[in-house]
Amino acid sequence: MLKPKQTFIICVFCFSFIFTGKALAVDTKNWDIYYGVKGGLGYGGAMLEVGLIDISPNDYSYGTTKQDKRGKLVFHTGFGANFIIRDNWGMEYELLYRRAGERVHDVDGGKHSLNLHYIDLNAIGKYWLFGKLLSAGVGFVFSFLTYAEIDDHDIMYNVNRFDLSAIIKINFNYWALKERVLFSMEISIIAGVLNVLKNDANFNNIGVYISFGIYYLHKTVGVQLNNFRY
Repeated sequence: MLKPKQTFIICVFCFSFIFTGKALAVDTKNWDIYYGVKGGLGYGGAMLEVGLIDISPNDYSYGTTKQDKRGKLVFHTGFGANFIIRDNWGMEYELLYRRAGERVHDVDGGKHSLNLHYIDLNAIGKYWLFGKLLSAGVGFVFSFLTYAEIDDHDIMYNVNRFDLSAIIKINFNYWALKERVLFSMEISIIAGVLNVLKNDANFNNIGVYISFGIYYLHKTVGVQLNNFRY
């Protein structure tokens, strides 16, 4: 059962989506709309030190574990849609699969890989500038855990099913207007605000990603770059 704080946050996401939908029904004359697929790699882990005993107390004992995290390769991929509403302000919504996690060492120097598999719903307020060649945004990542394991041990018993993160991103965009295609390179930072684990270990996800996307230009206000609003 969702806690009141989680319910409130989900309501915020739904409200922002409904708000955009209502705006779409009112007037889209001066809007830019593009949507497509994206994917990227990153480096992530826990914000603070964490040990094997914190992650999976049923599988590791105090004699074999220590607070020693090293970070690991992470990635995400999925679908995104952008709505530039007016005065270069707008929203981006994303539905992504993301593999997060951590690499933890034990007392003997052995490496243990934690994998957290999430479905992410992202709501990001953005501003486009320099002829919409650059955009920057901040928002929330609503994450729903599908599976969690470390060294092939199922640890769903010790991981919360819901996570919430803040996200900051910068996009570099290339508009191929005649082909109605937009190419984008993105740098994003995700920082968790909730504890991933059900104990008191304070495992908050964090990750830095570099992603690439290709989008279909459903609608644009200009036929060449100098027609864009600044």
